[in-house]
Amino acid sequence: MKCVLDYVEWWSNLLDVKDKNVLDVGCGFGVHTLMFSFFGASQVLGVDHNREKIELFNKLLQKVKPDIQNVTPSLQDGLTLNLDDGSFQAIFIKDVISHVRNLSSFLDEMSRLLRRGGRILITDENNALEWDGKKERKKKWLAWEEKGVKKEELRAGEPHLTYLEMRREDIGKLLGRNDSADADKLKQIDKLGRMTKGLWGDELKKGVNQILETGELKIKPEFPYRHPRTGEFMEREFDPFKLAEIMGMHGMNATVVPPKFFTQKPFLNVAGKIISGLHPTSIYFQPNFHILGVKK
Repeated sequence: MKCVLDYVEWWSNLLDVKDKNVLDVGCGFGVHTLMFSFFGASQVLGVDHNREKIELFNKLLQKVKPDIQNVTPSLQDGLTLNLDDGSFQAIFIKDVISHVRNLSSFLDEMSRLLRRGGRILITDENNALEWDGKKERKKKWLAWEEKGVKKEELRAGEPHLTYLEMRREDIGKLLGRNDSADADKLKQIDKLGRMTKGLWGDELKKGVNQILETGELKIKPEFPYRHPRTGEFMEREFDPFKLAEIMGMHGMNATVVPPKFFTQKPFLNVAGKIISGLHPTSIYFQPNFHILGVKK
């Protein structure tokens, strides 16, 4: 908890949250959201599109004494927030950007909500420039696609199915499959499920129709590991410097911030300071990245 407090204090200083309205996008259970309040934010809104997490956030708020009046949990999708333009002077986004189904729309929405001169901090653990992390990400991609996702990694209400199994289910419904479907039809559904890897929603329907009509798939998925029903990316990688450039196209002056490390082991803290001192080359040695943007 001491390390978590140290990180949130650092993030609070980067965002200059004191006496500011703060938005925490993808807030989860609200631990960081609460701490922004502790570090001087005027008002803090935490949004997440997972109902279970927001319900637990509300329970957590009820347990904190004395009562906190300036923190609000809200069940919303970060792509379309029901909030006025320029509502916030600071926006915090942790471990969200690698799952967003439409990056351009998301950054436009964040820019809309941020006041001129306001700050936005994006932090994530899917740094494409850190080579060692690619192996772990690939394992996750394959697990979610077809090897078997761990039950504890599922969100509330999510079926314990791989992406391939979800596509098979949805394709079976499209083709009118029933429980007594013959072996040939099951083989066809399996083949269609594998050929449409990375497609979701209406794209999946169009892809299936293309294959049935022409024998080939012309739609090219943006990313091969996407949730077939929500379109969310599974641990999508980002080059932090290119992401900072993309943020610039959406009205923000953005820079990759030197990392900081807070641990309970002194020798790791020393190693962290050395790595931080190597910035920007440090980005090649650690999975996390932090990008600080200022609204133009």
